[in-house]
Amino acid sequence: MAAKPIPVPAAEPEQAIRALAKEFETQYNARNIEKLVALFASDGRLMPMFREEAQGPSALRIVLKEGFERHDPRNHVVETKQVEFSGNLAFAIGVSTHNMILPDGNRGDDRGKWVTTLRRENGQWKIVALIYTTDLPQASPGR
Repeated sequence: MAAKPIPVPAAEPEQAIRALAKEFETQYNARNIEKLVALFASDGRLMPMFREEAQGPSALRIVLKEGFERHDPRNHVVETKQVEFSGNLAFAIGVSTHNMILPDGNRGDDRGKWVTTLRRENGQWKIVALIYTTDLPQASPGR
């Protein structure tokens, strides 16, 4: 007779949200669009700088693919500075860095800030909205 599985307690919300940010970093560096999209709620929004927002899996795939093609980001590092939660809702604030193709066509380091809103669904935290900015000056419209 097989032993009953031992229930594993869910991670504390802050630990789970910080782990999700690191998973985003991992999948972003791997350019794994499907796994990135899976981190978002089905109604999740990505609000990139200098572009229209994307909502839902199809739009997220398009924006992520275009961003990888346009900027060829590498060595993306995410640091979570703050996590706050109440019940099934949370937000996290952080900074990030990566190397990318800059508007002048040369490679360079970029750094910026991000804020994400999350919702716990079926025991998992999912991104409802992610907005990020750069600390670098905008070289031209439509960067």
